[in-house]
Amino acid sequence: MKGDVNILASIGNSSEKKYEFAYVIGWLESVNKGPFANSVTKVNVETGEILAWHAGDDFCHPAEAVFIPRTSTSGSASEAEDDGVVVASVTNVNPDQKDFLVFLKAQTMKEIGRAHFDESIPFASHTYLSKYDA
Repeated sequence: MKGDVNILASIGNSSEKKYEFAYVIGWLESVNKGPFANSVTKVNVETGEILAWHAGDDFCHPAEAVFIPRTSTSGSASEAEDDGVVVASVTNVNPDQKDFLVFLKAQTMKEIGRAHFDESIPFASHTYLSKYDA
């Protein structure tokens, strides 16, 4: 990760246990050198290996990645620590485009979907998740 800057780490399990992965927003120099975050990055804290997602343009800036673990039908967590989804809000500063939530498969950091907003998301808004029982 030399030359890259990362902030706002999210981990996939209780902070009381040793963990292998952290999910952060960051600045990848290979994408742009602007002042705003341009990637969501998965860091293997044991090996230093990284996988990163970026929207591929200079207009999209993610904020605070949140890891949501996959649960089985019995309600127990998956065996693999990185089995789940990473969600981040993304501010798109292009006036012709909408802000969105991006959903990433945590094991590969590949995009699996987006949910676009009709209203703007203030950049650097912190994420808040709450349990919803239908």
